[in-house]
Amino acid sequence: MSMTNKDDFNQAFEHFADMFEIPKGERSKMKKILFTHINEKRTAIKSLLDELGNQWNNAKLQEILIKRGERSPYAKEQLGLFSSKVISLSYTNRMFRDAHLMPYQKIERGSSNIECPIHTQYHGDVFEVDSDFWRVHPVGQHVDCYCSVRTISKSEYNN
Repeated sequence: MSMTNKDDFNQAFEHFADMFEIPKGERSKMKKILFTHINEKRTAIKSLLDELGNQWNNAKLQEILIKRGERSPYAKEQLGLFSSKVISLSYTNRMFRDAHLMPYQKIERGSSNIECPIHTQYHGDVFEVDSDFWRVHPVGQHVDCYCSVRTISKSEYNN
């Protein structure tokens, strides 16, 4: 079972489904599959391919992948990008929901080699969870943001 609750996941899913203009008729199937396999991304992508077919195509996702140098952004690559973004934002949402346990967040570079257009200058900085910084610079909501957030306790921050 995932530590991400359904509300965190739904918010992330709807954000990227709207951004990438996923057809309304496909959303419920995709949402169910992704939430079921939220901790198994490869299984989620395979299940999405089984459900939607190898010919599934999304113009917005395809355009992003082509700009990144992908020569043949087929359904698998498109669904992989969509799944990664939804899962990552779900976990980030959970961290902010649990703010009472860990009142500080440190923004760090993610595992992707894509340069984040929003947070690069802030990597390594620590902010309080309720700081305006997070509202002005939300993590994970931009298609090229792969930054990660690390929760920091009050005692760790003070040391």
